[in-house]
Amino acid sequence: MKAFRHTIMALGIFLGVAAVVAFGVFVYTGFSPGDYHSLMHGGLFPLHAVGMVIFWGLILALLYTAFKETGPASEDDAERAASRRYARGEIDKETYLEIKRTLRDRS
Repeated sequence: MKAFRHTIMALGIFLGVAAVVAFGVFVYTGFSPGDYHSLMHGGLFPLHAVGMVIFWGLILALLYTAFKETGPASEDDAERAASRRYARGEIDKETYLEIKRTLRDRS
């Protein structure tokens, strides 16, 4: 979930920067609604292709992050989680030792 949040944040930052750059290009070139044809077939046409590659790359990265499978937790992760719970006092010593024994017996 943390990776998904970071991807959403990166997408937001990218879209904000892209909006500022697009606005700057339009202001610099004197863009007005009547100039669309000349802008499309003029010197800025390659920016459309670059923009599409970046756009679809971000969409694919977002989908990959959202739907990627997370592998099963390793025994080290489970043992560390049990250690943290024991250190915080959430479980007693017997429960902690039982968890460690169970994890070692499984392997």
